[in-house]
Amino acid sequence: MQVRLDEKKIFELTVSIKRVAKMYFFALKRIDMENALSDSVRPINDYKLYVKRVRLAFERLSEVEQICINNDFFYEDYPDWWQKTYKRSTYYRLRRRSMINFKEALEHEF
Repeated sequence: MQVRLDEKKIFELTVSIKRVAKMYFFALKRIDMENALSDSVRPINDYKLYVKRVRLAFERLSEVEQICINNDFFYEDYPDWWQKTYKRSTYYRLRRRSMINFKEALEHEF
């Protein structure tokens, strides 16, 4: 389904997904810190639930959408990763569709 979004909505969606990625890595660090502090059995906390929900939402995406979300928001080491594969217009359509589907999947998981 093709969804038309104005520039403001696309910007808001981009900011929202960047916030998800930032919180995801923050949660992973907190989990690692908690794991390092104690070897005892720990109850599942909010950070673990958040990481699980993000991963489940990510798994709901197609492989191409996963690559797009991963490269554009989670591992931003290669900002021009798409240039050898896609035309600019194709990339922006893919990016928009990936963001919409990821956001919907996140909302479904929450």
